[in-house]
Amino acid sequence: MRVLKSAGKIILSGMLAAAILCLIFSLYYSVPVHEPSKLGNTDYVWPENARWFNMREGISHGQYDENGFNNLNVVENPDILILGSSHMEAIQVLQYETTGTQLSKLLGGQYSVYNMGISGHTFIKICKYLPQSLSLGNTPPKVVAMETSTLSFSKEEIDALQSGNVEFTPSHNTGLIAKLQKLPFFRIAYLQLTTGLLDVLLPDENQNTPLMTVKAAQGNFSAQSNLGDYDVLFGRIAESVGDRDIQVVIFYHPMESFSEDGTVSFAEDAGKELFEEKCREYGYTFLDMTEPFLSLYGTEHKVPHGFATGQLGVGHLNRDGHRVIAQELARTVLEMEECGVLCR
Repeated sequence: MRVLKSAGKIILSGMLAAAILCLIFSLYYSVPVHEPSKLGNTDYVWPENARWFNMREGISHGQYDENGFNNLNVVENPDILILGSSHMEAIQVLQYETTGTQLSKLLGGQYSVYNMGISGHTFIKICKYLPQSLSLGNTPPKVVAMETSTLSFSKEEIDALQSGNVEFTPSHNTGLIAKLQKLPFFRIAYLQLTTGLLDVLLPDENQNTPLMTVKAAQGNFSAQSNLGDYDVLFGRIAESVGDRDIQVVIFYHPMESFSEDGTVSFAEDAGKELFEEKCREYGYTFLDMTEPFLSLYGTEHKVPHGFATGQLGVGHLNRDGHRVIAQELARTVLEMEECGVLCR
């Protein structure tokens, strides 16, 4: 009997501790459980009108729109459609600080803007869903702006795109896993374990090998050997656009690094030259944010990634990064209008 009582006390104490931790962590990082996309242009979306609160990177809060994307409102038949990864989903900043919201403000309401950025949707996955994204409205967008943080893509990635085998992210929005995801403490503990904490607790003497492999792959990137693969990639974009009058804008934001003397630099992506060449060949606008980011640091002493709650130059785009990208996109759209390529 004493054993049962002791066990009962331990269980109750554990449950109480977990409840207190969940309450505390709900003020630190609280996001809903994503669900399968009804629109079919992403692996998943967030629940309709669900709220989120984030102090994991930055300090921000907001509410997803009725389609499950991070916008102040749903925009039907937008003139400008933004597609991207978690950088464009942008729950690290307030909703009026995102690229989409700032772009709309800079354009003064001349063109409607809608953001469909979703975590985990890299450039390859954006291309996978591009036909669906461009066909959602009654009229196609005038501009599709596609975000990427890399310009080097492997043959395996492009083959997966061509064969339809791009990795799919399922939604565990039912059952025990869904219930556990709704408990903030367990969710953040899982995220921490899968994003580096486990390596700290259980260090591997060879843990630097993957990074070295990536660097080697970047260094060995050959425009000649990847030429055919990039034709497939850009051919996929062209096929998705078809004969519709849609201007394709691809904007690239590299990560920064700091020198001991306090200067900032941006590494040159090995695939940049080939990517730019293909953009010119297909008539797409390529926006390289390297120079605007350098100007941001030179004039305002600010960097585009990282937050005061973490580390500067690491992680997602901050509000200044979003601002600079929005400015470059606005400039591009207005130039298109001046050249007669874009009509209101």
